[in-house]
Amino acid sequence: MQQPLPQAPAIRRAVRTSMLPSGASWTSRIAVAAAAGFDGLDVEAVESPVEAEEIAQAAAKYKLAIESVVCTATRRYPLSSADPELQAKGVAALKTALTAAAMWRAEDVVITPAVVDETTPPSAAWTRSQAVLRDQILPLAGGFKVHVAIEVPTDKFILSPADCNRYIDELRSPWIRASLRVCEASGAGIVGTPPEWIRTLARRLTGLRLNDRHVNRAAGTAERRNLGDGDVDWQAVRKAMSEAPFLTWVTADLDGGDDAYISNVRIRVDKFLAGFKPGVGPGA
Repeated sequence: MQQPLPQAPAIRRAVRTSMLPSGASWTSRIAVAAAAGFDGLDVEAVESPVEAEEIAQAAAKYKLAIESVVCTATRRYPLSSADPELQAKGVAALKTALTAAAMWRAEDVVITPAVVDETTPPSAAWTRSQAVLRDQILPLAGGFKVHVAIEVPTDKFILSPADCNRYIDELRSPWIRASLRVCEASGAGIVGTPPEWIRTLARRLTGLRLNDRHVNRAAGTAERRNLGDGDVDWQAVRKAMSEAPFLTWVTADLDGGDDAYISNVRIRVDKFLAGFKPGVGPGA
C-alpha cells in the first residue's frame, strides 16, 4: 500500500517592522501588524536591552512571533573587511543580534555575508567572511539554536544559486542557511529566476523576503512596487516553494505605509500563498 506523502508545513506571514507606521511606542507599532493579520515580525537588531524587552513584551501582548532579526550592521561593517577594526564591529553587532534573537526566540538572524569593494575582491570576500562565520559566529549561533541566514543575491558577490549553495556547504554547519530577496533574484548580472533560486537552494532556504519592482529596460531604471504590481511571477514562485522543505515563513519586505496599506499588503501576501497573483481582484 502506497504511503501518503507528508503534508507541507504551513507557511506563516511576517512583516518587517521598518514598514510599520512610526508611533510613540513599540506597542502601538506592533498593534498595526496584529490588526492587519500578520503572524509574526521581522525586527531590525537593537542594542538597548530596554528596547529589546519592550519589543518582546509588545509582540507577546499581540501574540506575534518574532520570526527573524536583521543585522544591518553587517553592511556597514562587513565580515569580509580587510580592516580589522571594521570587521570587529561587524562581528560584535552580529553577536548582539544573535543574543537578541535568542531572547526573542527568533529562528534566524539575516545578514549581508560580505561586501565587495575596491579593497575586497570577490575571492577575498569569500574567504574572509567564511573564516569569521566559521570561527566566531556559527559556534555561538549553534549554542543559541538560531540560524544565520545570508541574504541573497548579494551585490557583486553571490550572484547565482549555485554560488550560494557552495558558500553554505563549504561552512559545514547546520546553522547557516539562506534568505532570498525575491525581486532581486533576476535581472542584470544575476543568474536564474526566483523560482530557479528556490528550487536550487532547496533545503538551504529558510525564508523568502517578498518584494517587487518594475524594471524599465529602455530607461535603465527600476521602481519598487507593491506585491503584484511589478515584474515578479508570483504564481511560479509559489509553485517552487514546495521544493524548499525548511521554508516556513515569508516576510513582506516593502516600503512602509499607514494602517490601511499594511492591511492591503497582508491581503496580497495571502493571495500569493493561495496561488493567485497579488494585487488582482477584490481587496487588491
